[in-house]
Amino acid sequence: MKLTWIEKLRSLQSKWKKDEVVEKFINYWLEKLEPEHVAEGIRRGPEATAEWLANFLHFDNPTVRFIIMLHWSEISAYLSKVENVYNVLARKPEIKKLLDTPQGRMWLNKTVELLYWKLYNLVKNG
Repeated sequence: MKLTWIEKLRSLQSKWKKDEVVEKFINYWLEKLEPEHVAEGIRRGPEATAEWLANFLHFDNPTVRFIIMLHWSEISAYLSKVENVYNVLARKPEIKKLLDTPQGRMWLNKTVELLYWKLYNLVKNG
């Protein structure tokens, strides 16, 4: 039987510290991104990418919103370091190649910044 993402989160919580759980949870979703997602994001721009990610990550789901609010300090610490996101995405050679360009780095930096502020506003405004 395949576990849902919330069941995976619960199983992780029993094994690791809170910040490790959040990091693994974020990494789980980042690892779902494929090279074509990143290439399309770079082509369309950071604003469109941040909007797409908000949908992809189900920010409108009340459970997801609650988890984000509950773990905001760890999420904000993680996203404050773009290299955290880069290190996970760059595990896929095709994505690393896209990110290791001036346009790719600029896109990643701005996308993570926009995503951070989307999450911040979600936490602040409920």
